[in-house]
Amino acid sequence: MKMNLKQNSVKLAIAAGLVVGSVSVTMPAFASTKSTNLEVKASIGNACVVSTVALDFGTYDPNAAEALEGTGKIKTTCTSGASGTIKINKGTNGTGDNENPTRRMLHATAAEKYLSYDVFTDDGRTQQWNHTAIGDAELSGTGSEESLTVFGEITVGQTDAIAGDYADTLLVTINY
Repeated sequence: MKMNLKQNSVKLAIAAGLVVGSVSVTMPAFASTKSTNLEVKASIGNACVVSTVALDFGTYDPNAAEALEGTGKIKTTCTSGASGTIKINKGTNGTGDNENPTRRMLHATAAEKYLSYDVFTDDGRTQQWNHTAIGDAELSGTGSEESLTVFGEITVGQTDAIAGDYADTLLVTINY
């Protein structure tokens, strides 16, 4: 019995030596090293995101002595350095073309009943927002959100307008 225990110990020692020897034979030996550079590149193209805040005039009085004014907002976030223009079309119910539009809101339930209005790039409401070089607003990308006011006006004396709700939809386009 003692002999078997010694024989097993010897066999185990031989097996362990073979395993360790084979591992050391397969391990690579490094004689030298080589290095090179890995270039890392990226580019940034111009990009913009646009959203709006509604132009809500509130309640219009056709017999008022002064025009009803309101404001809305166009919010843009563009890549820093991007530039371009912001255009507003004539609206869903407008007439004429986009360069010289007549904007109108349509009554919610009475077809062919309109309330005329317009939008401007300036607080004095002298520069109509349209699709001409003069009627566009400038866009300057800063990388942060920029807010541009849309100045609106419903002119006085629209006494043929009937009571109720009126609405229109303007398409805002940014070219950059």
